[in-house]
Amino acid sequence: MNNNMNNNDMNNNIEIQLNSIIQHDIEEIEIEQDDKYEENDQNEEQEDINFKEEGNIAPESISFDCQPICLNFHPNQNLIATGLLDGQISLWQPSTEKNLEKFTLSVHTESCRSLQFSTDGRYLFTGSPDCSLAVIDIESASLVYRLPNAHKHSINSILNYDNLLASGDEEGHIKLWDMRSRKCAFSFSTHSDYISSMCVKPDQNKLIATSADGTISVYNVKRGKLDRQSDNVDDEILSSATLTDYSKLVCGTQNGLILVYNWGSWREPEFKLPGHPMSVDALIAINDNVICTGSSDGLIRIVEVNPFKLVGVLGEHEEGGIGLPIERLSLSSDKTIVASCSHDNLIKFWDATFIEDAQENENEQEDQSNDYGDVYDSEIGLQNDEGENEEENEEGNEEGNEEGNEEGNEEGNEE
Repeated sequence: MNNNMNNNDMNNNIEIQLNSIIQHDIEEIEIEQDDKYEENDQNEEQEDINFKEEGNIAPESISFDCQPICLNFHPNQNLIATGLLDGQISLWQPSTEKNLEKFTLSVHTESCRSLQFSTDGRYLFTGSPDCSLAVIDIESASLVYRLPNAHKHSINSILNYDNLLASGDEEGHIKLWDMRSRKCAFSFSTHSDYISSMCVKPDQNKLIATSADGTISVYNVKRGKLDRQSDNVDDEILSSATLTDYSKLVCGTQNGLILVYNWGSWREPEFKLPGHPMSVDALIAINDNVICTGSSDGLIRIVEVNPFKLVGVLGEHEEGGIGLPIERLSLSSDKTIVASCSHDNLIKFWDATFIEDAQENENEQEDQSNDYGDVYDSEIGLQNDEGENEEENEEGNEEGNEEGNEEGNEEGNEE
C-alpha cells in the first residue's frame, strides 16, 4: 500500500513538472509573438510617419508672445511678414525643418493692423491704429521713415500700387499717398464706416474699397476721383479678393454670405453664396474659380465660386475644442502654401498644392464627360442643351407646317 502511495506521489510530481514546463514554453512563445507584433506595429507606424513627413510641404507653425493681427507673403521670395498686437513687425523665412526669424522691429505704439510688400519686395508698408504709416527696408532690416499722423483715425487697411499707397481708416476715409514725395495725393470720404479691405486692377488703374457700411467704392487712382459706389447690401462687408483673372470680386460678410460681383458691374452682386454659419473675415483667391475663406468659427474653407461648391476644410485654429476667429489669410508666391493667423498667437501653414491638383482632375473629368454628348454631368449644361434642342424642334415644326400649308394652298389653287 505504501508503494502504491509513493508511486502516485511520483506520478503527480512528474505531471506537475511537465505542466510547468509546458506552461513556461507557451508563455515564452506568446512573449516572442507579442514582441514580433509590437515590432511590426512600430515599423508600420514608422512607415506612416515617414510618409507624412515626405508628403507634407507645409512649414511648422510660428509661435509669438502676443497675437499676430495681419500677415503677408513676399511677392517672390520664401518670406512672410506679420504685424503683432504690440506694434512689432516680424519677418520670417518658413521651413519644414526650422523657421528662421530674419528680424523683429518695434515700429508702432499700437497694434499693426495691415501690411503690404512693395511690388519688387524690397520694402514693407505698415499701418496702425496709432494713425501712422511706416516703411521698412527688409534688406537692411531698418525703418526707412514713419508718417506719425497720416490719418486722424485708426488705420485699418493699406494697399500698395506702383508708387502709390492707399490707406483706409475706421471712419471710412481713404487716402492715396505718393511714396516718392511722402505726401497725400488724394483723399476720399465716401464711406460712413471703417474700410475693411482694398484691392486694385492695375491695367485699369482702379482701386476697389469695401466698407462695413455695406457698400463698395471704385476709384480712378490716376485722376483721383470716385467712379461709382454700389448699392447697400444691408450687411457689413469684412473682406474681399479678386479672382486671378479679374473676372469677379468676391466679398465676405458679417452674416456669413459671400457676395460675388462681376468686374465692372458694381451696383449689386451677381449672386450670393451661403454655407458659412458665422462671419467671413478673410479671403484669398487660389485661381480664377477657387477661393479660401477664413471664418470666425475658426475654419479655413475651400470654396468653388461658379458653380458654387463648398469643397472642404483646409485647416483650423482652435483652443480647447473651440474655434478661434481667422484674422488673415495669405497665399505664397508659388501658390503652394496658405498661411493663417488667429487668437492662439500662431501663424499656421497649410499645404495648398492639392487644391490645384483636385481642380485639374475635376476639369479633366468634365472634359471627358463632355465627349459623351447627352451624358453630361452639369445640370446647367444639360438644361441648356435641352433648351436648344427644344428651340430647334420648334423651329423645325414651324418650318414643316409652313411648307405643308404652302404646298396644300398651291394644290388647291391648281385644282
